[in-house]
Amino acid sequence: MKKSSEKSDISWVDPDDAPEITDDWIAEADLLQGETLIRRGRPRKINPKTQVTLRIDREVLDFFKDTGPGWQTRLNEALYLVVANAQGERHASKLKRGSASKRA
Repeated sequence: MKKSSEKSDISWVDPDDAPEITDDWIAEADLLQGETLIRRGRPRKINPKTQVTLRIDREVLDFFKDTGPGWQTRLNEALYLVVANAQGERHASKLKRGSASKRA
């Protein structure tokens, strides 16, 4: 009987041995563009708002709630105007929207 020749460097991999690709596996995968990791979802805001707990008079709360949906935004804008007036006119131009004047 002939002696077996040297082992080859090529190893065969059975494709049936590969792990199954599932929806969960795909959902957990990282998305890369070149070598850059692409993050899912919205981009982060430059100046995100901060969640706080605040005690205010019932009359003030009722006033803003009675204006309908978006009352928290209007309350924030009213507070921003107070800050802008207290700091002077130079900061008033920082107002993001003129929505306070739209409701007049």
